Amino acid sequence: MARVFFLLTLLLAVACGARSELNSPSGRDSGVDTETPDTFGDAAPDTFEDPIDPMPDTFADVAPDIAPDVEPDVTPDVAPDVTPDVAPDVPADTSVEITGYCPTFEDFGFDPGVEEECPDRCRAQPRERDVCDGATRVEAGTVLEDTTWSGRICAEGQVGILRGVTLTVAAGTEVYFGRGASIRVEGTLRVEGTADAIVRMSSSLEMPRVNAWSGINVQLSEGGRAYLDYAIVEFASYGIATWESDPFTTVGEEITVEARHTLFQHNGIAAAPDDNSRVTLSTVVCNREGIWVASEDEPVQDIINNNICDNIEAGMVALQDHANARDTYWCATTFDAIHEQIRDERDDVALGGLIEIEPWRMTPVPDAPALP
Repeated sequence: MARVFFLLTLLLAVACGARSELNSPSGRDSGVDTETPDTFGDAAPDTFEDPIDPMPDTFADVAPDIAPDVEPDVTPDVAPDVTPDVAPDVPADTSVEITGYCPTFEDFGFDPGVEEECPDRCRAQPRERDVCDGATRVEAGTVLEDTTWSGRICAEGQVGILRGVTLTVAAGTEVYFGRGASIRVEGTLRVEGTADAIVRMSSSLEMPRVNAWSGINVQLSEGGRAYLDYAIVEFASYGIATWESDPFTTVGEEITVEARHTLFQHNGIAAAPDDNSRVTLSTVVCNREGIWVASEDEPVQDIINNNICDNIEAGMVALQDHANARDTYWCATTFDAIHEQIRDERDDVALGGLIEIEPWRMTPVPDAPALP
């Protein structure tokens, strides 16, 4: 009986051991795919067995150990000069657009838009301010005692200078005349400019034109005398003119009118000198007519060493007598071209005389006012 129990116990142990082997992976049938993972996580290859670094706390942590070159701040403390150098062999544009208006030509029927009829030098610019604002005002009337004008003067109407009285215009003074105003000289007018302080005698209009004021009228029969040095006379009917109320007036050898270093521009007639008058070292330009020669007595007038150019109708006219205009620059170089600017007996026997022009200058007179 004991022997039988022992055998039953041994058989039971063997049966349990065999069943245990069948349930283990190594004991399954070879038809089962033992490489199929139980989960997707088992598919990770051996090379990714190391855990992935956790997400960085800040964006700075994502920078690699060796950072790439970073472009430096391009805004310097002081902005660099990036203006390229101008090539020295490329000339700068020096052209100047000519603007303005033609104060002389427009009043005498010329079209200011036609350049050949209005030389560039004859153009003027409108004034940017009222020239009489803050100036000393001089009303129409007569200067009864010796007087000096200085600074900026605005004259309205006719200003007369009594016989025996001197009106002096100091260096650097500007005198502006209202519409139709004038200076009537029966005494003495002295315009005493200098090379560094020129006197200007002009119109007070914003856009002045020829004939805007009457001009300087010297009455020889009443003893009038006028002497201009380093002056500009512009926009008048006559820049300076001499008149005789007595046809028998004689002045002897005294110089009655003299203009030196004076610029006459934009006048109806620049100057009409009479006996013993002199215009020298002056520039006569852009007037309707330049100089009228009205001398009746000897000696022949000397109107020498001047620049006379670009006057509309004539640069010089012989009204009553001969004149000596030698050593003058006419902006021309031949006799015929120069004589186109002159009216004398060569053109009309009824005129008063001949104007002698030889020798003439080939370049401007250096001591006269520069041509505009």
